[in-house]
Amino acid sequence: MLSLVVERSYKKPTGSTTGNHIFHPSTMRTTILAFLIPIASGTAIYAQDAVRMMPHLRDALEPLSAAHGPAPAPDKLEAPGNAKASVVQLGRMQNAYSMQRAANHQVSYVPELNTVVFVRRQNAADHGDLGGASLRFDHSTDGGATWQLGTLLTPNAFSGAIPNSNGLRHPNGFLYNPPGNTDPQNAYVVAQAPNVHAVPVNQFNDLMHASARMDGTDAHDEYVELWNDQYETAWVHGLQMAGNGHAWSIATSIDYTSSVNSRRFFKINKGTWNDAINRMDWTVAAELIDDFTTYESEDSTYTLNLNWSVSFSPDGQTGYAVVIGGVDNGPPMNVYPIVWRSTDAGVNWEQLPIQDLSQEQVFVDNLFPANGSGSVRPFFDNTSITVDAQGRLHLFAEVLSGFHSSPDSAQWIFASIESQVLAHAVLEGIDAWTVELVSPVVNETWEPFGEGALAQGVQPQICRTADGSKVFMAWNATLDLSTNEVPDVLAVAYDVNTGM
Repeated sequence: MLSLVVERSYKKPTGSTTGNHIFHPSTMRTTILAFLIPIASGTAIYAQDAVRMMPHLRDALEPLSAAHGPAPAPDKLEAPGNAKASVVQLGRMQNAYSMQRAANHQVSYVPELNTVVFVRRQNAADHGDLGGASLRFDHSTDGGATWQLGTLLTPNAFSGAIPNSNGLRHPNGFLYNPPGNTDPQNAYVVAQAPNVHAVPVNQFNDLMHASARMDGTDAHDEYVELWNDQYETAWVHGLQMAGNGHAWSIATSIDYTSSVNSRRFFKINKGTWNDAINRMDWTVAAELIDDFTTYESEDSTYTLNLNWSVSFSPDGQTGYAVVIGGVDNGPPMNVYPIVWRSTDAGVNWEQLPIQDLSQEQVFVDNLFPANGSGSVRPFFDNTSITVDAQGRLHLFAEVLSGFHSSPDSAQWIFASIESQVLAHAVLEGIDAWTVELVSPVVNETWEPFGEGALAQGVQPQICRTADGSKVFMAWNATLDLSTNEVPDVLAVAYDVNTGM
């Protein structure tokens, strides 16, 4: 078994050739993970050393099934050392499409209301077998001590009023507190998610906007087309509220007629609260386009983009959009941050120079040198971003070792656990990056159908305080096992003003 702590599983194919151990794609057996994805598969070269990342397979859709019950929760999780977190079981979701992408924002806390919300898919079996993959939210008005579960966000989806819908995937959500409000019940939960059509079977289609007052009134969901008939909306990320009263998110497209156009185009969405109807008015603020790197697989061409997100400073003036991928004639890295910036509250966006991070000491010291060059080729994978009070971009990423120096092999990585790290990168100005090691990756595999039903990937997440003075990075790790079977939540805090 070749495996990575990046939410994907591999099996060594049969029928390998002798000598160089190169395997043909037709002999590769793919293990599709029904609950916990993304996944990837492909050929394997020097099977004990490298695997091929296939971004186009990372988020395969599957039909809804009555067998997709919620994973069991433990009575108690023990944290290492003296620190212990209390555990409260929240509402149940149909499967891990609710929260398996690192760039999704689903937990929101408003300090002045001491209120936390968590936006998720519902488990239909808990609601009379109705509603499919509708969205609900769980909330606490006492800082997380007690919770009210399962308030409906999407009444149209729940009632079946959306034609041909097979439910919502990968939700984002946050708590919006109207100016001057001090009553949690007068705050609103705002959400976005891609809608999936049942015909053709389980294909992304349009973008869903939703909102509801905390008590469930004023609940509303609507569905919009971001692209023309050729492209469909998929994987919206980074939904958040900026300090100047605007909400932001970024979505990409999928093209079922031409694989090369999937994950190739991005639109930044801007939301403005409408007091007259108590919901967000959404517009497209910008579209991001570049000569993104492509690769060939099984007679098709795909775009090598893995992640994307958007984030704004506390005052809402400085924003960044980041695509984790590659561009033609880019630096000698395999997959890396491609950054756009706005300094006028999202009105105008400029693409910043792409920096070669392969010489950063953190990567030189901790990654494997790529075959064919002797230098490391950082491969940024799961990534989360935020912006601090000084208008600096913070990026928390799982960084792997690119296997070969050739741009034609950009999707190949070393499989060894020793070749992966969690890194914190800060961008000041247009090109001044500082990169620090946060933690090694300590778990080799995860087995969602094994005895440890809670197993998951590293899931790097970054966020900040409302004023942007503190940044927090959290991830999953099982410290006493080789596999990430019973993960603890680990975290570090960073003081923006002191650098500590």
